[in-house]
Parts: sequence; C-alpha cells; structure tokens
Amino acid sequence: MFQPRSYDLTATWVAAAVGVNIISAIIGGIVCALIDPRKSTVLIFAALVFVLGIAVAFPTIASYDAESPERPEGITMREAMMDGRQPTWFAFSNPFVVGIGIVLGASLVTRGNRRKK
Repeated sequence: MFQPRSYDLTATWVAAAVGVNIISAIIGGIVCALIDPRKSTVLIFAALVFVLGIAVAFPTIASYDAESPERPEGITMREAMMDGRQPTWFAFSNPFVVGIGIVLGASLVTRGNRRKK
C-alpha cells in the first residue's frame, strides 16, 4: 500500500483506487438515472460530486509538507493510513474522473431506454 518507509501510496494502490472510483461512479450514475432519468438531475449530481471532490482535495494537499516524513518501523497499518499521502494529481483529477463516470453511467441507462421505445 505504501512506498517503503514512507507515507506515500504506491502506484499500484493509486491505479486500483482509480479503477474502483470509475466503477463506483458509473454505478452511481446508473442509480441516479434509474431514480430520475432527466439529464439535468444527472448533471446536478455529477457537478455536486465534482465540487465536493475539489473542496476535499485542497485541504488535503495543503496539509502536506514538501516531503513525506519517514514512516517508522513497527507502526500499524491503521496508524499509517491516518498519515497516508495520495499524489497531488490524484486528489485533483479524481473529481473529474468521477464526474465523467457518473454521466457515463447515466447515459447507459438513458441509451437503453431509448432503444426500448
């Protein structure tokens, strides 16, 4: 999960998180479109998730020091997770990826509904 003796996440862990976030966003878009298939509702949901994601990214990144402190031996995974650091690009790109995933997921439902008519 972490790079050796660091609180920085590994590239593998970040890649897995991106995959999980995309799948979750698509599912969220599908559920949103099933509840209310209007395009405006889906866009409002995607915009809300985007704005909240950006709002969370700024304080997360602002709390980072220039360099990750060394992770001591014997620290538990729970303790390490409290100080874990995601890459800056991930914190700011994630809201974009999730917003697009929501719209994509919703389009799968609305596209299916158009075929039935």
